Amino acid sequence: MRADAIAYYEKVLIGARSAFADLGLDAELKDISERAGVGMGTIYRHFGNKDGVIAHVIQEAREDINNSVAAAKEADVPPLDRLRNCLTLSLDSVERYGWVIEALLGRRLPRDIQAEIENDRTLGEAVLSILEELVADGTLRKDLDLPLAALLIQSVVLAWIFDRSREEHDAAEAVDRILDIFLNGARA
Repeated sequence: MRADAIAYYEKVLIGARSAFADLGLDAELKDISERAGVGMGTIYRHFGNKDGVIAHVIQEAREDINNSVAAAKEADVPPLDRLRNCLTLSLDSVERYGWVIEALLGRRLPRDIQAEIENDRTLGEAVLSILEELVADGTLRKDLDLPLAALLIQSVVLAWIFDRSREEHDAAEAVDRILDIFLNGARA
């Protein structure tokens, strides 16, 4: 792509992120065009239609979230700190990309994108792997149902979307409080 085409492409993505963050999937191409400062033709040329824009923005969001989770999982810190980091980064992502999760829950995404996200196990596998380490090092009980525990911990992300305490606590503080409750019942 030429330099000017790349610049317009980036402008469209910036406009789309802004429009979707404010309006969710109700954002129209006109909203994106106005926020990007480009004509509608530019959007059609680069993305084809609204679903094309949605696909690119969501792919970008998924890569951002999955890269953050992978980095947190692989960090050279104790497993419990890695678990905290994974969850904190996930809650921070909800702040940036909450409209994606709301659209996912409302089954409003294009079918192929909906299926890709529903089948993405990056966070679940990271949480499960860390829980296995916590059992192995004696932090958690050996009889703990790890897949169920991982699911419980991941559900924090969904609860965060609808919880008014987001206004009172930041993500790290919420994760600490939730993990304290979990650990009270799961410690070895």
